[in-house]
Amino acid sequence: MSAFVLVAVGVALVAAATLLLASGRPRVPDRLAYAAVVVQSPEAGAPADSFAPTRPWSAARAAELTSRLTEVPGVTAVVPDRTFYAQALVDGRPPPTDGQREDAHQGHGWSSTRLGGFRLTAGQPPRQAGEVVVDRALGLPPGGPVTLLTAAGPQSYTVTGLVDAPGVYVADEVAAALAPGVRAIGLLIAPDADAEDVAAAARGVVGGDGRALTADGRGALEPRGDARTRWIGMQVLTATAALAGFVTVFVVASAFAFTVAQRRRELGLLRAVGATGRQVRRMVYVEALVVGVTAGLAGLLVGAGLAPVLDRLLVDAGFQPATFRVRYEPWPVAVSLAAGPVIALLAVWSASRRAARVRPLEALRAAAVEQRPIGRLRSPPGHCSSRWGPPSASVPRPPTTPAAPPRSPSTR
Repeated sequence: MSAFVLVAVGVALVAAATLLLASGRPRVPDRLAYAAVVVQSPEAGAPADSFAPTRPWSAARAAELTSRLTEVPGVTAVVPDRTFYAQALVDGRPPPTDGQREDAHQGHGWSSTRLGGFRLTAGQPPRQAGEVVVDRALGLPPGGPVTLLTAAGPQSYTVTGLVDAPGVYVADEVAAALAPGVRAIGLLIAPDADAEDVAAAARGVVGGDGRALTADGRGALEPRGDARTRWIGMQVLTATAALAGFVTVFVVASAFAFTVAQRRRELGLLRAVGATGRQVRRMVYVEALVVGVTAGLAGLLVGAGLAPVLDRLLVDAGFQPATFRVRYEPWPVAVSLAAGPVIALLAVWSASRRAARVRPLEALRAAAVEQRPIGRLRSPPGHCSSRWGPPSASVPRPPTTPAAPPRSPSTR
């Protein structure tokens, strides 16, 4: 029973860590979810710096690429995505709904909503300078004033509409003034068009002055701050998964060794009735395999339920961006199901060898627990700990006051 519980706990940790690892891949920004192909501007930093921002195209170059990409077969619309810093101030303060989302501090032109499939929940689109559409989570009513903090300083705007998306959206002319450079151009394609074929044609258009991304590759366009935070979380989760598996093997090995020691007389009886050492070893392996499979399944269920709780803890601790969500994928499930039997078989290896060495006469002994001297690998650390380790705790005896000498009887 102890081995079952230990294996289940170990597999639960491995399952939770691998599920979070699978969920930690770069995430496609919501505002680009409907763009099957996105053309990104070239990298500006060194190749080793994966978090360096891209070099934006100039307004003239972006217009030229937009015109040429419109002619690609299968493309129905080409939308330059202009991104600039913009933060809405509610009552003169940043709203608490921003949280850790970096895209909550970004502004875009209204045409970028086509790339994310965003729709107005109230009001109307911005059509001129001084008009803005904001996230309805801010609690601002259409027609009300709002202050936007941009690179040009604080400016007063009128809320014309609301959307279910972070950030703010202004008229395209205003976005072009606030963000002259363009770092991404989204391509909307026809339903019968193949995204890879369109991406190949787009690469021929941009050449070495950018790259065309499809499917999960569009995750490279997530905010750089989120990408850096996600990378840190991946290192933490990788170390957690490796440490969980490593520690579980040794702890379960101790449990199996204790179980074999308790069953020494039973194993001796099996040897006495003719069981060979190989048969005893096979029996112990089969028992460990059964424990590993059942405990692995139980640990997987526990780990799958634990992952959503841990993802909020990771976000609160700053190891994952606020957009992080658990995604249940096949490979973490397969790894977790295989982890139970593998951990159990690795842990029982030493105990099975010890069980195979039990002699038939062991069944006649009165002691059911194996009595053997400390092993050669454990002896040096034990001697060092006893000699140079912290002294053992002991309760000091209180100092005794010497008793007064007996008084001699007085003589009269």
